[in-house]
Amino acid sequence: MSIALSDQPIQIPSQGYADEWIQIFKAAYPTMKDVARDIFVRLAGYPSWACMLEHANRNTDLIDFDALPAEERVAHAAAARRVLSDEFGLRPDVANHVAWTNPLGNLGFWPLRAPEFSVLRADRADRVSDDEHAALDQLNRSRCLDTREGQERLNAKPEIGAHLGLLEHLGWNVDILNSTPAQLAKFGSIDQFYAEPCALVVDRELGQVPLFVAGFTATPDAAHDQVQLHYLTAALNSAEILAGPGAPALILYERSVSCRHAGHYLTCFGAIAYDHSFKDLLLNARCTSISDVFVNLVATPMDSPAILDYADNQLLLQRMFERARQKHALPAGAAGTLARIEGASGWSEMTLFADTLT
Repeated sequence: MSIALSDQPIQIPSQGYADEWIQIFKAAYPTMKDVARDIFVRLAGYPSWACMLEHANRNTDLIDFDALPAEERVAHAAAARRVLSDEFGLRPDVANHVAWTNPLGNLGFWPLRAPEFSVLRADRADRVSDDEHAALDQLNRSRCLDTREGQERLNAKPEIGAHLGLLEHLGWNVDILNSTPAQLAKFGSIDQFYAEPCALVVDRELGQVPLFVAGFTATPDAAHDQVQLHYLTAALNSAEILAGPGAPALILYERSVSCRHAGHYLTCFGAIAYDHSFKDLLLNARCTSISDVFVNLVATPMDSPAILDYADNQLLLQRMFERARQKHALPAGAAGTLARIEGASGWSEMTLFADTLT
């Protein structure tokens, strides 16, 4: 089965399939709850709910969205985004997030997190510009491994001074690597991507944990991000080559992201890789032991009350990190002002702006 929109209706296996998608959508965007069912029907390409159910077939072949060619994924997301934004008034970035995260016809669905802003367009009477749609298409291509944008994202090399400073601020013992470890050197001579550690975090209980700094940022619960998955897998493979099977890896992303959760802020700085699993790396100023983070954070689900042990109160750690990471862009001697850039996924980045004279 190929995912399509309007011209070739998507056959669903049951009403339960539709109900699951609708409940996820309503939970994240309660202001849209009254039209959630209409949205599903429209995206599925049917004239009515009854017509859609009439064509439902429990033996229908659902697809693996990640297995589709990149341009097919991008095209489907673009078509769904235009319906969500032009016909139902969603902000284009939110519409794109929904379209990419939970495409109809896929084998399963991912959770959605409510953003910290209204998801409705303020200018619903105006047409979304082609430039904005093109930028969102490019964003989606950057999540696909077999695109130019995806390869550029995968191979990007960030400045790592602020990342090393973050861990040193927490009191972690960081041993910087000045050359490629001998066990990994052979990969540099062949046409094969590998993740190269920039340092080892030395811990009494965990030993030497390889540290990787990715040249991109991903948000928790990111769906269908092949570049993120490929990098995390490569980092874990490198860690196991260096330290043996079962060795963990610590990955920091280029930028941090934060969200409001149960009245507090959580800040994600990267990921923990271990035993072929990945866990979002939430940190605050109290995370003074990498072994405690590995043991306790890994065992704490996001929906557990205990996750608030990792709350970054007043975003102090994110502010410190982002100011250090971005200060080079300011004029000499300028302090600048940090502002959160609210993201469609519910996770927000932070940008340092130069102060303007009034």
